[in-house]
Amino acid sequence: MTRAPFQILVAPFRRVGKRIEFAVLRRQDMNVWQAVAGGGESGESPQQAAIREACEELGLDRVRPVP
Repeated sequence: MTRAPFQILVAPFRRVGKRIEFAVLRRQDMNVWQAVAGGGESGESPQQAAIREACEELGLDRVRPVP
C-alpha cells in the first residue's frame, strides 16, 4: 500500500476512578518507549489511520475515539 503524506501519534488512555492512565509501549527494535505511532495509508483520513494503528499496535478489536 502507498503511504499517505501524514503520520499519526496516538496517546491511549483510560480513566480509572479519578485517575487517568496512559499506555506507553516499548519498541524492542530500538529499545525506546513511545506512544502509538504510524503512517496513514492511501484513502485514509488521519482519524481512520489513528484508529487502525491503535488497534494493530495494542491488539484491540475496537477503540472509542475521544470527540
